[in-house]
Amino acid sequence: MASKLLWVGSGGSGAWYHRAGVQPLPIDPLLPEIAAALRASPSLVVEAPPGAGKTTRVPRALLEVVPNGVDTERYRAVPPGTRDRLRQSLGLGAEFAWLAVGRFEVAKDYPNMLRAFARVRAECPGTVLLLVGRGSLRSETETLAATLGLNGGVRFVGTREDVPEFMSVADGYVMSSAWEGMPMVLLEAGAAGLPIVATRVGGNQEVVQEGVSGFLVPPAEDEALAAAMARLMALPVAERRAMGARGHDHVRQHYGLGRVVERYDAIYHEVLRRNGVGGTEPSS
Repeated sequence: MASKLLWVGSGGSGAWYHRAGVQPLPIDPLLPEIAAALRASPSLVVEAPPGAGKTTRVPRALLEVVPNGVDTERYRAVPPGTRDRLRQSLGLGAEFAWLAVGRFEVAKDYPNMLRAFARVRAECPGTVLLLVGRGSLRSETETLAATLGLNGGVRFVGTREDVPEFMSVADGYVMSSAWEGMPMVLLEAGAAGLPIVATRVGGNQEVVQEGVSGFLVPPAEDEALAAAMARLMALPVAERRAMGARGHDHVRQHYGLGRVVERYDAIYHEVLRRNGVGGTEPSS
């Protein structure tokens, strides 16, 4: 029986099922149908969401997990002087700057981040939090920041077309999500060499190595998030940079575009081989 190639893509806060010519659909309602299709024919599922191999509804032997990929060199090849120029444009001096990039939506749990940052700023008044993005909850987020007395410390900078360069402004990256898939922005922060504090949800724990490239905390616990942020800020500059460098190496080795392309290449050649198509050796 011929092999089929299915794609389950992890998109931010959920997983999606794709086939050529078909509108992407949320995967959860389709899992029984997908599992039945997989059992009926040797098949492959690629770019599956974190934990896909652990589900009992789709046999692990029928899954091939390929993560998102990021152009790591793009995030390291920032022109000299970019950090100083952008920090100056933001009115920043030597203060510690946290960065968060993402949609202002429920999944990202910005209230958790702001409450944690309020704790941090109470101990380190000069600390700044830069928020990049847009979303339906931006107005509510701005109101909460004002209520918490963070107007001087939180900067809503809107959307940016220069995220790789803008990440050089930051000293650390923070993510407070209540749930996640495999967040591209966390891969990008790692590629940029930023030490990371993130919640232990979804693919975050695959990107951030606890105590190596950053710190992980339970979701929806602003006290724990604040403690991890304070812990990272207390590290010597050289150690923070070393954490960021280790994070970059981890992302490059496991999520770099070259590595991901190699895995896709191998999968497609395996499908061709199963279908009896000759000359299907993966490219080197």
